[in-house]
Amino acid sequence: MSEKKVDNGEGTVFKDARGLWIAEFITPDGQKKRKASKHQSVVKEWLQTSLSEVRSGVYIKDDHMTVSEFFNRFMKDTTSVTLRPKTIEVYRWAIERHINPEIGDIRLNQLTSSHLQALYRKKLEGGLSKLSVVKIHNII
Repeated sequence: MSEKKVDNGEGTVFKDARGLWIAEFITPDGQKKRKASKHQSVVKEWLQTSLSEVRSGVYIKDDHMTVSEFFNRFMKDTTSVTLRPKTIEVYRWAIERHINPEIGDIRLNQLTSSHLQALYRKKLEGGLSKLSVVKIHNII
């Protein structure tokens, strides 16, 4: 099958000559991103997630970005216009005191549920309340 043209802000899913399903889209900075899989559902889910991230302003264009770098950018770019001051304080507390010291050095594309479960377990064992751990989870 031939490739289809991909417009900015949109994506496409197609089957290539090798029989693999391909999903692709163009990022806001003009780069073409592509994912291949034997399963159409996998590439469709990736495409929907990626486009949703682009629309909401949280798309990661740097594969080497760490959790800490992401949260620093998020706090700078997003929270000041979308959250109330008290909520920003809670986010800052969770990020600076609990998230960044534990998982801040991990690259986003390598962050797994195991990292998060270890973080939550450590915080609970360290005496943090269940409610505080839930707040940390919701922020992440």
